[in-house]
Amino acid sequence: MSWKTKPLFCTASLAGCVWLQLAVGTAASGSANPTNLQAEVVSISEHRGSQSRCNIMLKFTGEALATKQAIFKVRVTKAMDDTGSDLILPGEPDPGGSGTSGGFTLSAVRGWHELRPVKTRYASLQLAGSSRSARTITELEGEAELFGPTIENGGVVVIEDFRRQPGKPLQNPMLRKLGVTLTCLTKETYEAAKIADRAGTAASQRMALPSEDQADSLFPGILGEPNAQARNYVVLKLDDPQRRVTSFAFVEQGKRVLPVTQKRSGNDLMGFYFGAPAPENLALFVYVAVPEALEKAAFRVRNISLP
Repeated sequence: MSWKTKPLFCTASLAGCVWLQLAVGTAASGSANPTNLQAEVVSISEHRGSQSRCNIMLKFTGEALATKQAIFKVRVTKAMDDTGSDLILPGEPDPGGSGTSGGFTLSAVRGWHELRPVKTRYASLQLAGSSRSARTITELEGEAELFGPTIENGGVVVIEDFRRQPGKPLQNPMLRKLGVTLTCLTKETYEAAKIADRAGTAASQRMALPSEDQADSLFPGILGEPNAQARNYVVLKLDDPQRRVTSFAFVEQGKRVLPVTQKRSGNDLMGFYFGAPAPENLALFVYVAVPEALEKAAFRVRNISLP
């Protein structure tokens, strides 16, 4: 089967997350921005102490976001308060994160689907705390990495009939190149791996399951039931040392994305649950953050009032 190259978007919403809509800064008009990405501060907080920090939530808008799955990372290139202090944290890892107007997500959260174009997203960043005499952050500049995966640019890896060989790592050259090991588990292969683990066999070493109390609940249903193939969930085991995998989608033969109604996890096991039994012939779309699927966009915000 051939797949169209139109990207399918996968994000994960976190229920109950509410952001304080406090417009304390807006993007500078006329700033150089080839992707027309605009930034606005919607919340800001400071934590005083031996290591003073300033946390900022940015809202990004623009047409460019409609073709992107997420804001993968945000990197600050300039941050200065009105006393002239440099607020960039040295040696800090790049913050990541993305959100939509309907909820909050992180780039490393795996699951869920989003098929509608979304032109409003959020990302968080952290700065050093300003001096007590400072009143504003006069300049905040940086780069946002926009994640726009397609089959053509290598950001979407398609694995047909991925449930046909449960308990064995899925064979795919792109995943192998990225150092990713992905395995589809059934209740039966999981229980067999548990037995092997207790016996200390080679099979247990290959599977390396998390503790049982974290994983058992991911596999509802009766062990060995005749229609096990039609269960309404999929459990994946992911070994991704470089954290290149961002999300998944489950696609039926008619190229319709199967909606995920719930997601649960236990260490490196992830369970995806559907409203009805999953069709036998499902394709797995794996979204990976390869350089070809990432696009950098500059942003600039001026005169942010400090709390």
